[in-house]
Amino acid sequence: LKLSPMLRNQSGLNVLHIVEARIALECPVAELAALRRSEQKINDLKAKLVDMERELHNRDAFIDADIKFHEILASATENPIFEDLVAILHNLMHIVQVSFPDDVRARSKSLEYHKKIFSAVRDKDPKKARDTMREHLGNIMQMLSY
Repeated sequence: LKLSPMLRNQSGLNVLHIVEARIALECPVAELAALRRSEQKINDLKAKLVDMERELHNRDAFIDADIKFHEILASATENPIFEDLVAILHNLMHIVQVSFPDDVRARSKSLEYHKKIFSAVRDKDPKKARDTMREHLGNIMQMLSY
């Protein structure tokens, strides 16, 4: 995570840049996770879904569970480089999270995407995992481009 301060200091870095990078990174991560995931990772992902559902009305706790879900997905690839890159992007997201349009409706929609991603990974469907991640992050991009 030593890279984060360097990235953060890049002039003109904004939340759209970060989401664009997430799309490039996290779609193949979801695809690989579906191919390589263990039963333990499935259980860990399921636990984060339960947390997200429980914390739907608690913004900070919901975001925390959301981030952990994506980090577990990255660790399910069995590639530590993906884990580090996802952690860096999420660290940056956390910094700019204040500019995030966020309400219970948006969190509910996000939860639905996470459930679909979970199902695709659980069912070992790499194409569906990748495509659903693209939809999820594309939806975030749309919300930010108001």
